[in-house]
Amino acid sequence: MKKLGLCLLVVAALAGGCVSRPPLASTEPSSIEIKYISEIIQYLYRWHMDETMLGNTENFATLPVWGRTLHPKLDDGDRSEFYEVLIPDLLYRVQLKKADYTIPELGLRVTNHSFKVISAERLDARPAIPARAEQVIFERQQILDYLFSNRNEQVFPAKALLTRMEAAVSHELPTLVSNSFATAQTLYLAPISPVSNDLWLFWETQQMLIKFSSDADLQSETYWTDKKLGVRFYDLDKNVVVSMAEVAGSNAFVTRDWAARVLFNCMVHGKKIVLPPLPERPSAGNPAPAGTTAR
Repeated sequence: MKKLGLCLLVVAALAGGCVSRPPLASTEPSSIEIKYISEIIQYLYRWHMDETMLGNTENFATLPVWGRTLHPKLDDGDRSEFYEVLIPDLLYRVQLKKADYTIPELGLRVTNHSFKVISAERLDARPAIPARAEQVIFERQQILDYLFSNRNEQVFPAKALLTRMEAAVSHELPTLVSNSFATAQTLYLAPISPVSNDLWLFWETQQMLIKFSSDADLQSETYWTDKKLGVRFYDLDKNVVVSMAEVAGSNAFVTRDWAARVLFNCMVHGKKIVLPPLPERPSAGNPAPAGTTAR
C-alpha cells in the first residue's frame, strides 16, 4: 500500500479542506491510504458523534488532527500494523489495525488489505500529543460541509459477501429460538464502512441485533469458511443497558445509545433482507437458502 504523510491523506480526501503544517520530527511515514482519514471521520459521524461533540468546536475555526504509527509488542510471526488517530478537540482516540498473522491450529492466515478501526474511544480529557506524531489542521466548516453532504451515503457488501452472510445467518438463527421458522424472517443490514470490519443487522422478527466482526477481511472467503465465526446476538429486551458500568467486564451487552445507533443505521439507511420460512434446521447436506434483499 502506498504510504504518505498524514497531511497528504487529508488534502486528497477533502480536496483543499485542510491547512497543513509540516510534520513534527518523525522519520516514519504514515501507514494509511490517502482516503482513510475522511472515511474515519465519516465513520465517527455515523456511529459515534452526538450533538455535543462538534458543538464543542463551535468557537474554533479549525480542528487539529494528529496521527502516528504504533509499535505494540506482537507474537512471533505477527506482522500486523497499527495506527492511531487523535482528535483532541473532539476528545476522541481511534486505533486501527492492518492484520497479518496466522492461526496454526486452524490453518488460517488472517489478513486485511487495509487498516480497520479496532477501537474508537471518547476521552475524559484532552489527550497528550505524542512526540512522534504528525499534525494537520482542518477547516471546521469544511468538515461540517463534508459530513453533511455524505450523511446519507449507503454502501453495502458485494453480492458474494451478502450471499455468504445471508447463508450464515440462516444457519445460526434457528439455534436461538427454535429449529424451525413457520414464517419469513425480516432483517435490516446497516451500511458498511471501508474502515470497519463490523457488520450490523437488526433482526426485526425476533427483536435482536446481530454483529459480525473479525480481524480478517470480511470480503475474503477465509472469514466465512472458519467455523468459529465472530457472530454475536443482542436481545433488545435482555442485552441492552443504559451504561456499561452496570455490567462491567461483560461483552454480552450494548448500551441503549449504541442500540439506537444500530437501529437507525439498519432501518433508516439499511437494506431490508427477507429470509424465507425455514421448516427444518439446515444441515451440512441441506444448507439454508439465501435470503432475498427487498431494497
